[in-house]
Amino acid sequence: MMADIFSSFDDHNSVFMSMYMLMWVCSLLVLLTFNMSIWTNTNRFSYLLDVPKSVISSQVTRSFGLKLGGFTNFMAALFTSLLV
Repeated sequence: MMADIFSSFDDHNSVFMSMYMLMWVCSLLVLLTFNMSIWTNTNRFSYLLDVPKSVISSQVTRSFGLKLGGFTNFMAALFTSLLV
């Protein structure tokens, strides 16, 4: 059953809020693993993360968001979290 937009603001909606912390942890984990190349050396795990990121980033850069700072990383993380 699909919830409408107003049920997400309901205080007694335990179905949506029961997974609230898990949603934040998963989204932050995806963002951190994409930006992990800043502080780690290149290895096989980094290569496996970079392949889908480069495919998604090439699709995102075709839009008008190319000039927005951080938009490509945000959209790549969003699409990857939807895939997972």
